[in-house]
Amino acid sequence: MKAAQNTSMWDDLLRILPGYDPFIDSEGYYFDEEAALRVIGFAETLTHIKGELAGEFLVLEEWQKGYLANLFGWKKGDPDNPKEDDPRRYTESLLFIPRKNGKALALNTPIPTPDGWTDMGDLSKGDVVFDENGEQCSVVDVTEVMHDRPCYRVSFADGTSIVADENHEWQVAFFESIGIKTTKELFNCDSCCSYFIPNNMALKKFKANSGMMGRIEIVDMNEIVSVEPVESVPVKCIQVDSPSHLYLAGRGMTPTHNSFLASCICLYMFFCDGELGAEIVCAAFEQNQARLVWDVCRHQINANPDLKGACKTFQHSIVIDGIASTLKPISAESRSAHGFNLHCAVMDELHVQRDDELVVALQTSMGSRKQPLMIHITTSDYERESVCNKIYDYAKQVMDPNSKVVDPTFLPGIYEALITDDWTIEETWKKANPNYGVSVRPEYLQKMCEKAKNDPTFENEFKRLHLNIRTEQSVRYLQMADWDKCGGVVEKESLLGRACSGGLDLSINEDLSAFVLVFPNDDGGYDILPKFYSPRERALARKKKYGVDYLAWAKQGFITLTEGDVIDYDFIMEDIRKASELYNLVDVGYDKWNAEHFRQTVEAEGICRMVEFPQNFSSMNEPMKTMVSLLRETKINHGGHPVLRWNASNLMAKTDPNGRVRPIKQKVEQKIDGIVAMIIGIGRAMFGEVVQASVYESGNGILEI
Repeated sequence: MKAAQNTSMWDDLLRILPGYDPFIDSEGYYFDEEAALRVIGFAETLTHIKGELAGEFLVLEEWQKGYLANLFGWKKGDPDNPKEDDPRRYTESLLFIPRKNGKALALNTPIPTPDGWTDMGDLSKGDVVFDENGEQCSVVDVTEVMHDRPCYRVSFADGTSIVADENHEWQVAFFESIGIKTTKELFNCDSCCSYFIPNNMALKKFKANSGMMGRIEIVDMNEIVSVEPVESVPVKCIQVDSPSHLYLAGRGMTPTHNSFLASCICLYMFFCDGELGAEIVCAAFEQNQARLVWDVCRHQINANPDLKGACKTFQHSIVIDGIASTLKPISAESRSAHGFNLHCAVMDELHVQRDDELVVALQTSMGSRKQPLMIHITTSDYERESVCNKIYDYAKQVMDPNSKVVDPTFLPGIYEALITDDWTIEETWKKANPNYGVSVRPEYLQKMCEKAKNDPTFENEFKRLHLNIRTEQSVRYLQMADWDKCGGVVEKESLLGRACSGGLDLSINEDLSAFVLVFPNDDGGYDILPKFYSPRERALARKKKYGVDYLAWAKQGFITLTEGDVIDYDFIMEDIRKASELYNLVDVGYDKWNAEHFRQTVEAEGICRMVEFPQNFSSMNEPMKTMVSLLRETKINHGGHPVLRWNASNLMAKTDPNGRVRPIKQKVEQKIDGIVAMIIGIGRAMFGEVVQASVYESGNGILEI
């Protein structure tokens, strides 16, 4: 071995990680360049398993070399007397990098399921589809609907076709080899018609699993006859839990495909670290996510004759018999993390972990190892208490030479934009994405950025997932800075006799209900007058369980408490009666689902007209978007009501394939009743007529005539 007395030739590479200098606090440690070269050399003996480079040796980017050189090159010991068994310096690391490009199919792509055909756009997490062998598998993740993606129509010899975006991956056969190619790569290939989709025995097995397949011709290979650009359409991607992550798509039953540095680390620790009985785990919150890295390891082993001959691969583990070492996937779902004696754990998508239980279990299982290694890989979490944010904050302190935290054994590899950076420019995108122009395509980020500029529901997602900026909430709909600018005093006396519309959101006899009056003003906007209601016993319980102090708000006059553990609707009805007497109350919008009896009583007593206003895309889209525009223009005056502000901060938006939105909340404790009532009130003030629900949103999509 050779300890680097003069590391000048390595200095730039070792300092390549943003904001981190490994030479600070390095007393008692030294850099072993042979160890660094060994891990880099090992990584570049592995091969690509996807895309046009499938089968070719990996070539590391400079930042990847720098990360691996730091991680494995630094040793603890005397640089003047280095020893072969000196342990590594780093025992824990955070690799904080944004998401790569997405891959997707058109929403109308037919997907076979055990219950018959369904469209890609209708698939949800938990649905069952089929893998390339005709075996049932579950949808474990679904992306948002993506727009403005370059799309191609891939046509096959059996007469079927599929529209996919340019980055969608296909398992294809060419002569005697099978690999992965993107749609764009197929389009650019001179001999695309020589590629086949290997169906194996999928159709035969699918016929046995589903009674509706009798009319489908059974083929083992389906030739690609053309790949043609088409006008962009909305697309969506699913992830399945099949071992290969392939699933069948299209009427021709085409198998289609759903991390690299992490797998290099796992395989190096498994094969090359010299640890007897090494236990290596690929960990994640869900088992399917844990298998992603493990499956890459498996594929790379199968593509390397030397590695393949040195181990045995099973369905859920890879084993080296001679030294009793194992490589397994593990998840928080399995509850089996205890009892390990781990040498290395790679935790993927740390931000998804609901608590620190799995992380702590893995960390505490490494106590008896001489040089264990814990790697956390993740994109940014949103602003909340989480194990991801805790480890990120710790890593940032390690990076700060002025911090009180001194930990020379923790390696931070953090690629991010700052909240103060201009998120709309290419310089910022490059800063946050070390593989910009390689696996992260500039044109993709450009299109995602344009979408974020025009869609407030997507801006935070773009910042968090593509720039690693910690945002306030994953898909918060409102910018609270805009909201707070509209908090001027609402003079109730000035509202007397003015025309207004009401919005009503009733809870199921418990927790929070809201009645909001919306007054058109001379600025082309609205003055808002909200009222909230909660049963007293529920208010007490909410404070204990969630820390939301309804009682304090009630003392300040912002919530009306009714006795008992269910809301007394008579209080709400009386406030509507008073409003009809004080103001020119045109009507009150309500959601039929939970207020029909209330409506009948109000109208029977002649209090005011009640108008159905369903909480669906057709009804809510326009008033929601109008509310955002008016808030930006400071044309809404809500009086700074604290309960309404809390509701506004919890507001999320669900988007349909047509780009329409409706209000949702992320968690049960994050109430949005007041802001929903306000949106309904704005809708009534805007439309002045009954908003009819679309037949396609009524439940069964059947119109009776």
